[in-house]
Amino acid sequence: MRRLAAPLALLGLVAACTPGGDELSQTRAELAQARAELGQTRAELAQAHQQLAAAEEALTSIRHEVSALQERIASEAAKPPAIDTGEGAGGAAAGGEGEGGKTLEEAAAEAIRCDEEGRCAITRAFVDRALAQPEFLARQARVVPALRDGQPSGFKLYAIRPGSLPKLLGFQNGDLVDGVNEHSLNDVEQAMEAYTALRGADLLKIRGSRKGQPFVLEVSIEGSKP
Repeated sequence: MRRLAAPLALLGLVAACTPGGDELSQTRAELAQARAELGQTRAELAQAHQQLAAAEEALTSIRHEVSALQERIASEAAKPPAIDTGEGAGGAAAGGEGEGGKTLEEAAAEAIRCDEEGRCAITRAFVDRALAQPEFLARQARVVPALRDGQPSGFKLYAIRPGSLPKLLGFQNGDLVDGVNEHSLNDVEQAMEAYTALRGADLLKIRGSRKGQPFVLEVSIEGSKP
């Protein structure tokens, strides 16, 4: 009997430490739930990776479109309409020195007038000269496509130089521009359509936001059309 006592005691201890049927079923259920949650987490992580890859691909596409837009603007501006600037046959060619021998950079401060915040005016002659010289426009600021939830949502302005057109019009670094008049500027194609449609406009209402706060800049184009 003494020989059987120790094994029986050991079996009793094991039995006491072994969960019953209900406890074992609950443990298995908790384990299955944990495995299901782990699988869901892995699926969500994979989806997040896919969304990130799609966003990177969209950003690359937008950068290519920006380059194409710049080339199209340069192509359109290469053949500007004839403009009567009052300079006569001896007048300067578009993009060169204008009245008084001033360059575009020098003439900008005189051509742009902002009497109050959110309202500015610019002479049409200066606008036409600037559009005829895309390399001048390209020096004014760095334009970066903006994304929201992985989708194009306008353009942000950075590296605005003192005395540049954006600076004279009141823009600040980090400003987001996403519309002008009735046109949206979410992507490059819309920006090109707006440029073509509004080249001869008398009033531009530029919509955007600064540090999350919306703003509208009204720019009047003064002077007779060609």
